Amino acid sequence: MREKEKSKKIFEVFKVLYHYTPVATFILILNGIVSAITPTIQVICEAYFLDCVTRVLLKKQSVNSIYISVGLISLLLCYQFIMPIFMKLHQTRVENSLRKDFRTKITKRKSLLLYRYIDNSKTMDLIERVVRDCEKRQLEIFTDTMNLANLILRCLGIILILFVRIWWVTLVITAITIPLFILAMKSGKANYEASVEVTKISRRYNYFKDVLIGKNSVPERALFGYGKKMNAIWMQDYEKARKTQLRTEKLWFFKMKAGGVITACISILVLFPLMYETKQGLITIGMFIALTNAIFNLIQEMSWNLTAQMDKLAKNQEYMREYTEFFNLETEDETHQYKGKEFNLESIEFKNVKFKYPTSECYILNGVSFKVEKGKHYAFVGKNGSGKTTIIKLLTGLYRDYEGEILVNDKSLKDYTRAEINAFCSVVFQDFAKYSLTIRDNIALGDINNIHEKTLDSRIDKIMEDMDLKGICNTKDGINMLLGKIKEGGVDLSGGEWQKLVMARGAINNSPLKILDEPTSALDPINESEMYRRFEKISKNNTVILISHRLGSTYLADKIFVLDEGKIVEQGEHEYLMGIGKLYYNMYNMQRSWYI
Repeated sequence: MREKEKSKKIFEVFKVLYHYTPVATFILILNGIVSAITPTIQVICEAYFLDCVTRVLLKKQSVNSIYISVGLISLLLCYQFIMPIFMKLHQTRVENSLRKDFRTKITKRKSLLLYRYIDNSKTMDLIERVVRDCEKRQLEIFTDTMNLANLILRCLGIILILFVRIWWVTLVITAITIPLFILAMKSGKANYEASVEVTKISRRYNYFKDVLIGKNSVPERALFGYGKKMNAIWMQDYEKARKTQLRTEKLWFFKMKAGGVITACISILVLFPLMYETKQGLITIGMFIALTNAIFNLIQEMSWNLTAQMDKLAKNQEYMREYTEFFNLETEDETHQYKGKEFNLESIEFKNVKFKYPTSECYILNGVSFKVEKGKHYAFVGKNGSGKTTIIKLLTGLYRDYEGEILVNDKSLKDYTRAEINAFCSVVFQDFAKYSLTIRDNIALGDINNIHEKTLDSRIDKIMEDMDLKGICNTKDGINMLLGKIKEGGVDLSGGEWQKLVMARGAINNSPLKILDEPTSALDPINESEMYRRFEKISKNNTVILISHRLGSTYLADKIFVLDEGKIVEQGEHEYLMGIGKLYYNMYNMQRSWYI
């Protein structure tokens, strides 16, 4: 049953190719069938030709009788020479179509995966194996399957001719070939399992490769001179991956080729019964020569090509199993655009919420309860690892497998779609993205649903003025100044300028809830406080949540929640928390000198 399921997965590739390029796929399949039966026809034509030549030499037949067989053989040879060129053209058409449409589908699917998969190294390894060169893998699986079917049909054609002449010989060849097939399948599976192990290592050495040659690492690479050390680590991981794959391939290669040699030796023995049949006059000389040539070709196919194709089939089955697993991963709603009326956020409430990350056994949040009301500003503070950012990940729906309740307007957060969640909250994360786009587009991405709105430019100008960003538009291009070094003329911003720009991106969104998750780490404490004051002014009519371990701006909040070890241990206004003299008081006094 399991093998049937694997076969179904392999033939899913045929559906994929036919869906995107039906004509080219049909031509490739048709050519595969025709080219598979061509060798059998060629054996018959060659036997007929040789017999005709023999009879002509013995003056038992006229020369004219040769022309038909010569013509047929010439046509077959022309077909075998010309068709691969045309088939390569159609394969290129299929690959280009898959790259254009199928890769888009795969990329879109990846973008919609739940956040918990992206945050899981095991799942990311699977995604990496499936998505990397996905259009080439689909075409390779199709080609490998067609090649295998082609080889089997070619072998069956020769075996059929042998069966008609000496039936028991075909049974012997078939019997010794079956174990070779089984060995090849096991080899393919072992090789793919080795590639799974290699993927874990390759993601690591690719990271070190980026450290060695990536633009972002240039200053520290030059300053600390760690290139030689990092190169040694990269080489160690690269060699480990290479040797793991090579060790498995060598082991199974020798096993299969040993089996292939045995098959070849036994198959050669078939020639002796054929010689006897020829001597007895049961087989013509032409048929004997043609069959001898065909048998040697058959030995070559069965000993090398067929086992190699079976090996590829096993690898492809494992790939398609993971391909199916990839498509079974849960995804978000495809539509992220909220089409309802403007979202009216009245309240957010956490009720005894507990949460642990999928790869951890410890609760990062352990019974958190609080309520956020419309139009008020809140701050969540605490030491690193206390659970501040995790609260935001839950509130924004990145993780939904928590215990307890999260209510938005007295309705469970789990009942909201991704589009609805995006409609009521805008987040600026501490690990924000730096897009190599224009200043305008970098800010406009914060309100993607209205990016073509006529008044957007004036809104961007207002936001930039409010956030003190006018100074970065110091070229003739203004807000259309290109950032980054992907294109000539692009400009690099400082870390602090990027953080101001990202806060402007968060501010331009019309969502009623604004969340700042420590996005100002590159700013000094004084400028950080100034930036928060500006953001507070812009968002005075919104509900605001500030996440920070710096406390210089928390006094602006209407209410402060203090987290420690996954629990809210204190809450209240700044003056109240300073008055009770506990954790918040101690943290604030430790940082007081930063702001004086």
